[in-house]
Amino acid sequence: MRYSVASRQREQSFGTLTEAQTFQLTLSTGKQTQGAMFTDPRAGIVAFLPLCDTYIQGMAKANDKSKATYRSNFANPAVRALLDARSVLDVARMDAEVKTLLNVTLGRYSDDYRGNVRRIITGTLDECVRRGVIPRHTLAGIELAARIVTAEQYEAQNKGLVCVSDDTVRMLADGLTVTGTDKNGRTRVRVMPGVGIAAWLQRTKGLRIREALGVR
Repeated sequence: MRYSVASRQREQSFGTLTEAQTFQLTLSTGKQTQGAMFTDPRAGIVAFLPLCDTYIQGMAKANDKSKATYRSNFANPAVRALLDARSVLDVARMDAEVKTLLNVTLGRYSDDYRGNVRRIITGTLDECVRRGVIPRHTLAGIELAARIVTAEQYEAQNKGLVCVSDDTVRMLADGLTVTGTDKNGRTRVRVMPGVGIAAWLQRTKGLRIREALGVR
């Protein structure tokens, strides 16, 4: 079947006459109801992954280092396995699959990492909508769930603070006087005022700085 969209001639092949007639009906109805905004229903049958590489390269505000990071994140085997051999039209409807990818399959990765993958997928689809390859997509608004953290990771990220010795806390509380000489041999005395009980409260009670200083 030969047809035209936006003054461009195109052609498609179908396995049966019924499929061709159904497509022709969809084409005619779409042109009448959508006018100049009509999008070729077969235009989205192009490979998605190459367009993602093109999208990354065209990021106007990203420098070479940022683009390298985007490419590295997007090269994750799980991302490639999900999107490999998928068309733009396929991915445009894969909101559930992409949510699972970001929040389960890649759930242990950082928010920045997962956010980069999400940006490339949705950004590429947005660009396809802008160019008229597809009329719309369903992946807008996908939110990142809380990162999945193992018990070992949690312990490593939440280690206690290093304990400060009594002598150090006493110095901070009472102040410190240091006597020395300058380059001309003159004696100089430097005094560091103490912060009083605030140092002990911070060390023993875990108060924030402003809380400890505010105690009366």
